[in-house]
Amino acid sequence: MKKLTALTLILLSFSLAGCVKMHMDTIIDKDGSGTFTMTYAMAPDVAQAFKELSETSMPGQDQQGAPTLDDFSKEKLEENCKKHDVKLTKFERGTADGKDQVTFEMKFKSLQDLSAVLSSTQGEKSGLGLFKMADGNYVLQEYDMPAEETAAEVEGEVEPGEPDAADMQNMDPQAMQKSMEVMGKLMASASQLDIAMRITVPGEVISNNAMRQEGNTLIWEINSSNMMTASGGMEPEIVFSGKGLKISAPPLAE
Repeated sequence: MKKLTALTLILLSFSLAGCVKMHMDTIIDKDGSGTFTMTYAMAPDVAQAFKELSETSMPGQDQQGAPTLDDFSKEKLEENCKKHDVKLTKFERGTADGKDQVTFEMKFKSLQDLSAVLSSTQGEKSGLGLFKMADGNYVLQEYDMPAEETAAEVEGEVEPGEPDAADMQNMDPQAMQKSMEVMGKLMASASQLDIAMRITVPGEVISNNAMRQEGNTLIWEINSSNMMTASGGMEPEIVFSGKGLKISAPPLAE
């Protein structure tokens, strides 16, 4: 999934719904290890709308819908952390500003290990990785993960595609109307959309495609003002100096 992350793409492609907050902060240390913190919050009525939409999906829509807070349960995260060199160091579930919210923190030895945990939690097939370049510098970018690092797929599962004319004709008119009504509710709250990803690298930044830069921290954001255009440039890529760093990272494929 070549978007902000496998998690935010679900939100973007599903409906660009509002009243959703997702903040992700990744700090990479000089040895390639680091800390990942995520806060995910959703208003109860939006969560219910997502549920209704998944139950009345139009042809070609992803039946899984947007991730719920239950997708980030402590039990699921701990289970996936055990499979990789990652440790869940903080987990909180509660409410804030009228939204149900989950906040968690993970310590990782490599960015690829962290991506494996997050991808397994969501059943995705891509993540963020750190690779060493021929000139000794490093690049952080999205990559397609090996099958053994992703969650087991449901046998016979088929990726949803675009609906064709026959699909639309065969769809129950009441289901279609219900789906459109729920989509309208979601879009009506789009002004409260708040997605942000911050990545801090340990070396001098040489190049990047972030929306903003604060020192060695690169920032990507999606909100009501840019949500219709931001998705096209949300594939993180950061090249940073390897000077003074000893990171065990696979070489960048030519």
